[in-house]
Amino acid sequence: MKRNVEECKSVLADLEKASGADRELDARIDAVLRAGKASMRDSSPWAWLNFPTWRHHDQAAGMCGVVHDDGSFGMVWDSEPFTSSLDATIALVERVLPGHQINLHWYIVHAEASIGSASHPLAQAVAPTPPLALLTALFRALIAQMEKAE
Repeated sequence: MKRNVEECKSVLADLEKASGADRELDARIDAVLRAGKASMRDSSPWAWLNFPTWRHHDQAAGMCGVVHDDGSFGMVWDSEPFTSSLDATIALVERVLPGHQINLHWYIVHAEASIGSASHPLAQAVAPTPPLALLTALFRALIAQMEKAE
C-alpha cells in the first residue's frame, strides 16, 4: 500500500512530542497506516479496496473512518490503543514491517526501541513509554523506506 510521507512525518512529529496515551493520536496512526482492528479488516475488506481515504474523525477522539468525495463520513470505528498498549503496537509493527526485528528496552524514566536488526537498525527512538518509543521507531523506519524509494 502506498503511504503519504508528509502524513507520516506529521504523525511522527506528534509522537515525538507525546508524553503518554492519546486516543486522537491512535486514530491518526490508524488513518495514516490504515491499520484498522482485525474485525474491521476481516468484516469489510471491500472498504479497504474501494475507499482509499481514511481520516481521523474530528468529533470523537480515538475514532477513524472513511471520507467520501463530498467530505461526509462513511464507516467509523474505534482505533486500537496503540499509544497505550504494547501488544497493539507490536502487532502493528509486525503487520506494517513484517520480518523486522523489534528491540525494546524499558528503563525507569524512558524506553528505547529499534526496528531492524541489532547490528543494523532501520530506525531507533527514545520516548517516555515503550509503546511511544516503538511507534516513533516505526514511523522513522517507514519514512526512511519511503524516502529511499523516491
